[in-house]
Amino acid sequence: MLISIVYVTKRPGGYDILFNCLKNQVYQNYELIIVDDVLDERKDKILEYAKELGIKLKITTKSKKKTFADDIDGTITENG
Repeated sequence: MLISIVYVTKRPGGYDILFNCLKNQVYQNYELIIVDDVLDERKDKILEYAKELGIKLKITTKSKKKTFADDIDGTITENG
């Protein structure tokens, strides 16, 4: 069974702890999805570190700001 791990962050730290924990796991059938608001500044370093440790990094992306509209149907509108 494939397990999806979603890591959402807006802070600069934490990747070393996450990657080392994943490296030491016995169960290796996972995919790692990273959502990081400042990804552009550190994407290359993250990809290199994940490769060094053999981490199966599937997706890196930035989050999108969203708000709920005040109307009754709960429509989500995106802030520009």
